[in-house]
Amino acid sequence: MKSHPQLSLFDPPTFQYGPPLSPQQAKVRDHGAGNQVVVAGAGTGKTETLTQRILKLLVEGDGASGPVELEQILALTFTDKGAAEMRGRVYARLVEILRSLPRGEARTRLETVRAGFGENNRILTFDAFSFRLLGQFPEHSSLAGEIEILEGAARRRLRRDVTRQFWNRVETTFSPQEKRELWELLELFSSRRAALETMWTLAETENDDDLSQLSRLPPESQWKREWERLVARDSERLWRAVEAEIEKVARNAALSSELRAELLGQERILAGGRGGIVTRDDWSAAFKKRWSPELIGGFDRVGKRLRDWKAEVSVERDVALDWQSRRAVAQLCAHALWWQGAHREWCAQNGVAAFADIAAAALDLVNNNEVAAQLGASFSHILIDEFQDTNWRQWALIEALRDAARGNVLIVGDEKQAIFRFRGGDITVFDGVRQTLLGRDARADELTISRRSMRQLVSWTNAVFRQVLPSLEARQPFEAPFQALESESEAGENGLWKLLPQNWHLAAENALWSEQSPPLAVQRERAARALARFLRQLCDDAKEWEEDESPSLRFPDLSAISRKIARGQSAIGMVFTSHAVKSVFETQLRALDVPFVAVKGTGFWSSEPVTWTLHLLQILLDGSDKTAFVGLARSPLGALSDVALLEWHLSLEADSDRTEGAFCAQVEGFSPSRPDDARAWEIFAARLHLWRDLARVEPVSEVLERVLEESEIAFYEAGMPDAAQREQNWRKVLDIVREREDAGEGGLRALIDHFAALIREAEGGEKEADAPLPSQGSIQLMTVWAAKGLGFPMTILAQLDDAPRAEGAHLLRGNFEGERQMAFRLGDDEEGSGARPWLWEKLLARDGAEEEAQWRRLFYVACTRAESHLVLLCPEREVKNAAAWTNLSDAHRDQMTALQPIGELPREGRREESPAPFPAPLALPLPRAMAPEIALAQLCGERAEKFAARAREWMENRVADLSGSAGQIREEVPFSAPASELGLTNTAWIVGAWEWLALLPDESLLLVASGENGEIAAARVRLMALAARNAGFEVREAWALWPLGERVESELVIL
Repeated sequence: MKSHPQLSLFDPPTFQYGPPLSPQQAKVRDHGAGNQVVVAGAGTGKTETLTQRILKLLVEGDGASGPVELEQILALTFTDKGAAEMRGRVYARLVEILRSLPRGEARTRLETVRAGFGENNRILTFDAFSFRLLGQFPEHSSLAGEIEILEGAARRRLRRDVTRQFWNRVETTFSPQEKRELWELLELFSSRRAALETMWTLAETENDDDLSQLSRLPPESQWKREWERLVARDSERLWRAVEAEIEKVARNAALSSELRAELLGQERILAGGRGGIVTRDDWSAAFKKRWSPELIGGFDRVGKRLRDWKAEVSVERDVALDWQSRRAVAQLCAHALWWQGAHREWCAQNGVAAFADIAAAALDLVNNNEVAAQLGASFSHILIDEFQDTNWRQWALIEALRDAARGNVLIVGDEKQAIFRFRGGDITVFDGVRQTLLGRDARADELTISRRSMRQLVSWTNAVFRQVLPSLEARQPFEAPFQALESESEAGENGLWKLLPQNWHLAAENALWSEQSPPLAVQRERAARALARFLRQLCDDAKEWEEDESPSLRFPDLSAISRKIARGQSAIGMVFTSHAVKSVFETQLRALDVPFVAVKGTGFWSSEPVTWTLHLLQILLDGSDKTAFVGLARSPLGALSDVALLEWHLSLEADSDRTEGAFCAQVEGFSPSRPDDARAWEIFAARLHLWRDLARVEPVSEVLERVLEESEIAFYEAGMPDAAQREQNWRKVLDIVREREDAGEGGLRALIDHFAALIREAEGGEKEADAPLPSQGSIQLMTVWAAKGLGFPMTILAQLDDAPRAEGAHLLRGNFEGERQMAFRLGDDEEGSGARPWLWEKLLARDGAEEEAQWRRLFYVACTRAESHLVLLCPEREVKNAAAWTNLSDAHRDQMTALQPIGELPREGRREESPAPFPAPLALPLPRAMAPEIALAQLCGERAEKFAARAREWMENRVADLSGSAGQIREEVPFSAPASELGLTNTAWIVGAWEWLALLPDESLLLVASGENGEIAAARVRLMALAARNAGFEVREAWALWPLGERVESELVIL
């Protein structure tokens, strides 16, 4: 190692590596040589601590030697964003340090470090580091040549090609017996596709050794002996848990020898009736009478352990079921091994590799003696962030690189934030590695001072999670222990809030469900509407800030939040556990014009641009596809009412020739009864003919661009709160289509299959984000997984009613009694209650316990996103699952203040924003115009089209009189307005268009309407003004125009 001058001349009070650290953080930064394990609670500044630790090593070293070279520091994290953030911080601070240093050898060295920072830094993700290793030692890598990551279209081609190979292999090489066994195996699944998915998943996620071992089926007698030993070990484990729990109680309470003997008497425990100790749910009445267990602290846990043991040893097991399960597992693993080999062969031929393959190849590489010798001295210090999300394979890579004798590893993480079990994260790794690095009984260092949350929130969180999470002593290996936090902030304003949906609904809305509980879907819609009404009022407070520096607010206690909204700063994070529920809230927010951004999720694949694009592609491919036609006709591309489509459907039913005919026969020869629908139908049919003809000679991307240019999509979406998101999503759709065309797969059928496959992947759990926006917005919606690592001034937990669910899949996998096990549920009833082998039940119970433990950690992550305000949206129904967030927080919600509506509840159909400067279109979202509805023309008659040119000329002159210039005039801008404003009771909405409007310099509107006579024109312009004012516009003048001979008659309408 190179020798460098010691930089001990720095004056600690003046020299800084960054912002001041807490004493706990400083201890981590200044740690000398040797391993270190740090448990960093939420918001305690671990990223800043790691940044300063790296800088300290670069500048001063660890005390055992001089400064460390940049390339000798390996810092690993799990996301590209996290690695980029740390690299950026280290580089920026390095530049600041250089500015503070006098000229000399130390400064010259750091200038060299800065100049080579991009090339020499090793601040990477695990995947990037593995990829780098393979490139560094290509001659020893099992992945030869230039490798690209297997993803997207390549992954789908792989699955398609290997599936074909599988069936070809079955047809050409399987014996009749092997084919019969395969068909019998497939019959155990709900579908052939489900069986192949299971094989594919095993091939992708299980290692060769485990698959190979489980694919070998031992003789039944040998298997039975192994199975019986497994059953016995499980019973012994449960009994040891009983003994351990009794010892814990004995340490805190005096237990008589007689009571201890009774608790440890297995015959008494197994006995029923008056002689027994426990029943199915409680202590027996006789035992309660003798010992009063409710008075002994911790005795409830003893009772649970006793009941678990009794239930296990008392159950009747059907060994034949487990043998059938083991045979099915052997077959599945044998097929999965073949799939695994075919997968690797295909990847090698196509120069691609999955991340799992790259990680496995990197691990093989570092275990190569020659490579290990070269890498041994490469890294003097290894730092790992978010260590709670690792798995044993990733730790094995570090194990091969670390200096076990000297100790050079720093791991930082928080088991309470281990929430990525679904992607392979293993919470047990953290404590296992702690023991490896520090010793079995050594305690890790802790960061417990929250720099994110206010003191009141930290105190509340401590109180809740002291009951939600187990203690360090009582935890199971898959559980996270409780850790109390402190706050560095002073006590501030109230930040604990709850929102009760019934308080935010009209009496009539609540009366609908006064005698019965609404279904879950209705309750979530009511909750979403209530939250949208609160946020609408909060956004109205934000408008007050824009107009007055000392505004009168509805929610003065939330003034800091509304002010951030007014400034366009990040203010509110709404956290969910599922994308489906998040979409329900998005709908209600749009209905009340609450501006928001859906930060991450499957939103793009369920968005209207994708849905409409799929309908269009299907129509271009097959014009007789009625489902696609109806979907497109109801969209803004068709703008047809449900009444018109019903008439069309009935006309087809009455004419079988047209029903069975092609596209032209189905669309032509029909006209809706309503004039507006008839005109829309004529335009839509003509456009479809044009687009279908164009698709025969032009690329699909050109057709799609033509559709967007010729249709009213821009008008439809311009006034929506998420208009920018929609525009970006359309661009993303076009980019996907062009990418497929560039790859030679731009045909209509190929594109439809591509989009359908991407949507299935998203629904299956892939986290696909909406197209990125320039700004994240003041109100952000996301899942708790996406919120990890973020903080918000106000955090809203919007899905307290959700609860963990054990999957109960056909094939369950897991570690049981120290071994990798798999078990198969036989039978395929819809309720999932087919024959259940003993091992399958044990794996299901273990999976359920681990899922519940993660659910509790998810709740912790969600709560700790809040900086100054935490809002719980309380469900209206009782949730029976004890692990549901509403039940975990119920005992502490009395400390929260209920949010109450101020004044009249917000109504749907209002516009939050003032008119944008031209040429941005002025429009209101049309989804509010829901049935029953009435068109403006039905109230006021049609406009006199021949009069339009003269009327526009009149308006241009009037604009010039008012503003001194001709200005810009817009025609036929759509709107929808509540009919109740006009006293109409036969309909809910008036739908029409502002005939002519102009935005004047003072941001008021000039409105002009024409008609066959003055009465119709005046009525029309009054309705236009009504819609404009309801949308938040100020109307300067409203004029009615009508023809009288060759002249233009005009009248200023008094509103």
